[in-house]
Amino acid sequence: MKTVNHKNFVRADAPLEKWENFRISNFNFSETKKDGIYIVDSLLENCDLANTRWDKSYFKNVTFSKCRMTGFHSSESKFIDIKFIDCQIKIANLNTSNFKNVIFRHCVLTDSDFYRSILNKVSFPDSDLSRTYFSHTPLAGVDFRTANLSALKIDINDLKGATIDSSQLIYFAWMLGVKIEDIKEE
Repeated sequence: MKTVNHKNFVRADAPLEKWENFRISNFNFSETKKDGIYIVDSLLENCDLANTRWDKSYFKNVTFSKCRMTGFHSSESKFIDIKFIDCQIKIANLNTSNFKNVIFRHCVLTDSDFYRSILNKVSFPDSDLSRTYFSHTPLAGVDFRTANLSALKIDINDLKGATIDSSQLIYFAWMLGVKIEDIKEE
């Protein structure tokens, strides 16, 4: 695996089209804009991808570890066999993308957008999905257990087939139009 870090890599815009079998550490990609990125069999660790715009891109067998991805924009992209570990992915725009066999572990995805995306075997263990937008995104096969789902933006029809734990039912009661009140014992 080839290693790239801030010491031996000068321009982010030069080789940014096709990367295979790379380990990219401590690199600042922030605010780069390039469509059609192709990254396969690689690791990006401690990288800054804030406000990066990589639309219509392809990622396969890639791990993003401890990356800052606030404002990351990658719509109409494919994410296959991907791990996001301990990443800050706030305000990300991932709409109309395809996700297959993807895990977001210990990630902060607050205010992110998965509008009209396809999620197949995706899980969010111990991640914060507060105010994340999943409208028109079928969630059958998506595992939300242990994630923070407060103020999730979602359609009830899209929720069918998703996996949650019993403590998360409270987040979806409003969709059913029910009022939850505990009986007070006298």
